[in-house]
Amino acid sequence: MTQDEGNIWAEQLPNDCPPKEAFIPQYETYYRLVSYYPPSDRDFYSYKKTHGYKPSKESECIARSLSISDNSKKLSKLFGIPYFRNKIMICLKLSPESGVLLKTRGPHHFSWWLAAAYNPIPDCKLIELFIE
Repeated sequence: MTQDEGNIWAEQLPNDCPPKEAFIPQYETYYRLVSYYPPSDRDFYSYKKTHGYKPSKESECIARSLSISDNSKKLSKLFGIPYFRNKIMICLKLSPESGVLLKTRGPHHFSWWLAAAYNPIPDCKLIELFIE
């Protein structure tokens, strides 16, 4: 992860982003789908940075966040969608230094604005799933 001088966020964010309602994590466990294990920096790029545009229904702010979940079982249901079929689930405990979160898009989905100084890769642990 690279840190732009003077930028506290991993990506350039629009004004008023992250939202004021965002909270600082306190070592709770969250889950994310990644392409490889161990993950690479690319696994922690936002939708906007990865694709170069934002989904039409998302705000610019949300498009520059990372999707995470607090429920591995609910997240594993995404493996039934072709785009996610070859992804790998990791978990990590997010420290206060990792950035800020906001509950979005349902009861277990969070948007995470990654702090520039935080490297999540060493904190990632592989979640092995046995799907019936």
